[in-house]
Amino acid sequence: MATSQEAIDAFNAAGGSGQDTQDDTISNPIEVDVIILPELFKNQSLLVKDNDALENDSAFGGPAASNTSKTSLTSGITRYRMVGDIMLIEMPNDDDEQDRMDLLHHVFNLVLDGKLYLAPIENPQRVLDVGTGTGIWAIDFADQYPSSHVVGCDLSPIQPGWIPPNLEFEIDDVEDTWRYSQKFDFIHIRSLGGSVASWPHLLDQARDNLNDGGFIELVDFEYHGYSDDGTGELAPSFQKWQAGLDEASRLFGRDLNVAMKFKDWLEEAGFEAVVERHWRVPMAPWARDRRNKEIGLYMQQNMLDATVAYGMAHFTRILGWSPEE
Repeated sequence: MATSQEAIDAFNAAGGSGQDTQDDTISNPIEVDVIILPELFKNQSLLVKDNDALENDSAFGGPAASNTSKTSLTSGITRYRMVGDIMLIEMPNDDDEQDRMDLLHHVFNLVLDGKLYLAPIENPQRVLDVGTGTGIWAIDFADQYPSSHVVGCDLSPIQPGWIPPNLEFEIDDVEDTWRYSQKFDFIHIRSLGGSVASWPHLLDQARDNLNDGGFIELVDFEYHGYSDDGTGELAPSFQKWQAGLDEASRLFGRDLNVAMKFKDWLEEAGFEAVVERHWRVPMAPWARDRRNKEIGLYMQQNMLDATVAYGMAHFTRILGWSPEE
């Protein structure tokens, strides 16, 4: 893996504008989150508010009209891609991946019976959504609690321009030092497996930015599939894919399969009365009841969409597999 300076030099040599480079393993480079080299965008933390300056910005879905609530971001933070053989990437953030993230939000809603969270909170005034992605959870929460002030933080500027007045999006690296002027009543972290180098460090920062009596909620899937009837053993290719993805993410330094470690990490960080809950989520529409069949249908599509998004870079660039393998 290249050093930070080597990657920065390569990025600058490519114009610093995210231009495509020829590569034998990826014929159509996709836009990606730069999460290994946060120094590329140091001092460019921006707040996305509905009353900021307006201009055309493809990162927010097209041209901005003069009467819309759309913000502009500097081009240096909206353009970035894979540069040669330098490992700058972890997760994609192209349109297909954004659709997949929104689909996954729907899956979580089904699993939790329409609830956005399970923490015993009432009317929280300040809420932080860490790794907000497309912002869909933060938007729903802000709509549900109009008296609250919601902040969605993510490294990638892919959130919509039209947002509730009590919501703002901050473009920043959540693994850097948090510099919020006020603490939060509720901190929500979902689907960040594979995106965090040091969970203990992240949770220490969350603890330090949480009000006394506040709550933190972590939600993620265990990235291993299981079968009750033993049929999983009849799919050796799937088992090989799971094991390879697990190995690659650990070698990369950003483990995907972290959900089972959350409780220990939270307790080690000093959180009290930690509650852990598990749900069985079908990965295909085999269930007889309508609810689980619907969950399985969406999860099956999510798995199919995630296979390339998660697998290609991990297997080809970290494990050295060919695209055919």
